[in-house]
Amino acid sequence: MSQGAFQHELRRDRWRLFVIFAIVAFLLALALDGAVYRWISIDRSTEGEHSPLWKLEQSQFYQFVRLVGFVPAWLAIAFACDLVLRRRRPSWDRSGVQTRDDWVTPGMVVTIAVTGIGVALLKALIGRERPLIHDGDWFFKPFLRGFTDGSNLSTPSSHAAIAFVGALVISRLRPGTGVIAIPLAIGCAYSRVLVGAHFLSDVVLGAIVAWVVVELFLPKDRFVRDRL
Repeated sequence: MSQGAFQHELRRDRWRLFVIFAIVAFLLALALDGAVYRWISIDRSTEGEHSPLWKLEQSQFYQFVRLVGFVPAWLAIAFACDLVLRRRRPSWDRSGVQTRDDWVTPGMVVTIAVTGIGVALLKALIGRERPLIHDGDWFFKPFLRGFTDGSNLSTPSSHAAIAFVGALVISRLRPGTGVIAIPLAIGCAYSRVLVGAHFLSDVVLGAIVAWVVVELFLPKDRFVRDRL
């Protein structure tokens, strides 16, 4: 079997396993949406400065993990990595083979842009509203109404999608960083469920979208040879 055929077979197997895992994870999340909302989300029966929700939103830890789903945060991280790498080594090796180092900033920009567009389209198409609006029950806008009324759309979670796409890009292009980046993305997703802004299935779908985009634009077999 040629190298190209072998790489194609590996990619096909990777996609097959991911599709099975994604379907099972999403269906399980859908089944648990209501229970997770009632179990995890912050009590909203009290308001004001002494309410649990207000205290949580003012905490530095909550603000930190929420920023993991903030686009400029990942662009700044990618640009900083790029500056360090370009100072340390040239962009192209003698053979002209492009490596991971050349894709930190452009890879982040492209995947974030595609993820943002994809999430916006899915939100408008699905039209499910935020759980806090209907006390954890599913409620959908009339079909395609999301394209004209984008308020309170929930599925998928934009914060979770951006958090996971950023974490996946960094962990793929800078091997070893995933042990920090992925838990941060999970923390961001958890924070969105905690405040009642999203269902569990919203953040799971956001992570699925992120993986698909990263695998399409930055597949593992794209970088034939990395410098040590």
